[in-house]
Amino acid sequence: MRLAFFTNDCLLVGSGGVQVCTHEFLELFRTIDPALPLVTYATDLGLPARLRRRLRPSPYHRLIDRAQLRRCLGQLQEAGTSVLLLNNADALALAPVLRRALPTLRLVYLSHGPVVTDVVNGQRLPLPGEDRRRPFGATAGRVLDEDLRLRRFLDGTVSISASDDAMEDWLGSRSHIWIPRPLAARPLDLQPLPGRIGCVSTLNHAPNHDGLVRLARALDARGDVQLRLVGGPEGLGRRLARCHPSIAYLGRLSDAELAAEMASWRGVVNPIFCLARGCSMKVKTALEQGLPVLTTPIGARGYHWDPQALPLGDTPDALAQLVTQVALDDDAHRSALAGAAHIATLSEPRSALVARLERFLRLLPLPLS
Repeated sequence: MRLAFFTNDCLLVGSGGVQVCTHEFLELFRTIDPALPLVTYATDLGLPARLRRRLRPSPYHRLIDRAQLRRCLGQLQEAGTSVLLLNNADALALAPVLRRALPTLRLVYLSHGPVVTDVVNGQRLPLPGEDRRRPFGATAGRVLDEDLRLRRFLDGTVSISASDDAMEDWLGSRSHIWIPRPLAARPLDLQPLPGRIGCVSTLNHAPNHDGLVRLARALDARGDVQLRLVGGPEGLGRRLARCHPSIAYLGRLSDAELAAEMASWRGVVNPIFCLARGCSMKVKTALEQGLPVLTTPIGARGYHWDPQALPLGDTPDALAQLVTQVALDDDAHRSALAGAAHIATLSEPRSALVARLERFLRLLPLPLS
């Protein structure tokens, strides 16, 4: 079995959740095939391609130009690839072309979450002023059509949460598996201050914004805890702070500033109350650093969780109660610290993850004709 990893090169640079997940995928599959070729392409920035993307937005645009595509196909043939790993949605968009050009390849999609989930959430939970700024957009129906069509060219899908894996079954993936996020201890020198709870969030992501608003309303009504919010865009952060006295907006912080700020928190909150794609990397970061994570059942997706050790809040009021207890009660805070440490131990060992992935790849169905 000869693997190759196919990705847009922009997903290899940076510290965002998609980039972190890309590198985690790379490390796991390199354990299976140490000589794993990395086949990359850059986004086509030519004027015709940019106009197509502007006038007809879609998560499934072909972001590679013809010359790059020919080069990548040549690399795959030269490497003798038998299983091609398609990283993220724009690589998935190339599945029909790859199937025609290299019909004996097994195509495996490395999903960061079904795209239609984000599109539905974006239309159902619009951000303030968003309708005025977006005259064009990809409709949920059109994206769902593409999600269904593209999976007909795949032999397998690897997801990063159980909810995404269930969606893959619904979307028609022939063979599918999910793997939890690996956790590696990177403890902070915690010096938590009473009353301090924090959140690091991408504020223009609809599920994040919706969850923060719903939690803030519950905290506003209580009036005893302030949520220290880090992230951007800054306009949305300042708006949240203006509308909700429970939110103290800190803006964007450098890595050093963020580490110092988080060390003073009694916990990290991840308020997600709707089905969301992928998983929250802020949960991974907090658990690795030894911080309790206060979240919801859907906010804990992508991790092995023990709600007896660290309870989950399934409503804004229930989550606000957890936040208040951990922020203000010393016994609750000590219990949450112990619960977070226990959950970190539930992380599946790398050897087990690799064994499950290798078995999955070896049992893939024959390529579709």
